[in-house]
Amino acid sequence: MSVEAGEVPLLRCRAGRFLLVLDLEALVALDAGEGRAGRVVDLRALLDEPVGRGQRVLFRERGGEGLVAMVVDRGVELIRLPLERLHPLPDPLPLLPGLASLRGVAELDGALAFLVDPLSLPTEASEPERAAG
Repeated sequence: MSVEAGEVPLLRCRAGRFLLVLDLEALVALDAGEGRAGRVVDLRALLDEPVGRGQRVLFRERGGEGLVAMVVDRGVELIRLPLERLHPLPDPLPLLPGLASLRGVAELDGALAFLVDPLSLPTEASEPERAAG
């Protein structure tokens, strides 16, 4: 995907009723198979949404030491978003510890989506990856 000046590449997804966009800086793979990640974070469970079959998105951990798989609803899409449609979180949201993974909000499809840093998700929300087989 080519990105023009003034645009940012993001991954558009859903976790239940929540519309999310994810930073692509550490993206490794979409539709990642089981057994590759050191830990798995199901964003739907983290947000108290119903879980079921989902889509795995694989990210490299900070420092490149391992991989984390995030599970979201099916239908992940790579998008380009103009920078003027990204906004910081309104005060006092950045100060709340439970929202440390949120980096901002994005105007998307006539609604607001949370901009999530996938590498700052709480480790207590993750489970160890089980090897396939």
